[in-house]
Amino acid sequence: MKVRVFYARAAALEDRLEEALRLATPARRSKAARFRHRADQLRSLAAGLLLRRHLDVREDSDLTESPLGRLELSRAGPSFSLSHSGKFSGLALCAAGPCGLDIEPLDRKVKARLLANRVFSARERALLGDGEPDPELFFSVWTRKESLLKATGLGLLRAPESFSVAPLEAAALPALGSLWSFRTFVLESHVFSVAAPAAPDGSPVECEARETLPEELLGS
Repeated sequence: MKVRVFYARAAALEDRLEEALRLATPARRSKAARFRHRADQLRSLAAGLLLRRHLDVREDSDLTESPLGRLELSRAGPSFSLSHSGKFSGLALCAAGPCGLDIEPLDRKVKARLLANRVFSARERALLGDGEPDPELFFSVWTRKESLLKATGLGLLRAPESFSVAPLEAAALPALGSLWSFRTFVLESHVFSVAAPAAPDGSPVECEARETLPEELLGS
């Protein structure tokens, strides 16, 4: 199973906001406008431009929404998942099945132990050990859980503490009724996690990550 991840630095659009708005679909422009903070607007626009660049999404009609709210292509094409947080917006693509992507900056201010006690499974909490959790370990678990919920399209319909993504070194794990494979990597103090269906032979998911530069995002 192979997943390609394309990421972009949202702040790179700061000086080219008008171009980004012009190229965005009407729905993406409307979504970006609802954010109060410029950083959130730029991340949303960058996500939309990643769809445009790598999936040729140029009109609202190129996308459809599943009954559970998951965005999908309205035509034949790979499964995709969007995430944006911190300095990055990201797009994961998988031709062989549903995929999920989640990104979190390591310096995000969260009450890690409190959150873990609320939304992590017993096995995941045990993985964190005692005391304040290591940020990379905490966000590796967190982003894997989020990426799996995105891949399944369940989102808030499934309690996150009801399933486990531990142990992290496992090539494949049973969760939410299927066998899943994960890949996690850290890029410039941001944790990226990808979830995809496990390969029939149980081999780990292959993940190729590449930056999409502003010139590519804004190109014709």
